[in-house]
Amino acid sequence: MRRLRNVPEPVLEGLEHYADGNVEIKYFTEMEFDQKCDELFMQRPIPFVVQKGDNYAMEKELDKRIKQQGITIPIIHVKGQVYLVGCQKLIVKYQSENLILRVGGGYEKFDEYILNNQRII
Repeated sequence: MRRLRNVPEPVLEGLEHYADGNVEIKYFTEMEFDQKCDELFMQRPIPFVVQKGDNYAMEKELDKRIKQQGITIPIIHVKGQVYLVGCQKLIVKYQSENLILRVGGGYEKFDEYILNNQRII
């Protein structure tokens, strides 16, 4: 079996149990590794719950998109317009029927952000 390319040894260290019990992750091919990750994240570990309040319309839209797109990363309301999206704390706004995320110094549409980042967040 060939090793994963471009993955430094310290990144792989201690992650074996996430992939397949007793099999070390560094001995998976890239395709096998991707398949294992897809299997692990097929279901949402933490379901999104719409809360009544100031963000109710936005949360209804967010819930709709999570279900439509089959998003499996956790999205959790922290406070105000701050949400934990995967492992990133982001400000979410609802403008002109678009969900907008504050990313770095700018904004990105929710759908585009999830499409581009779902595998890494």
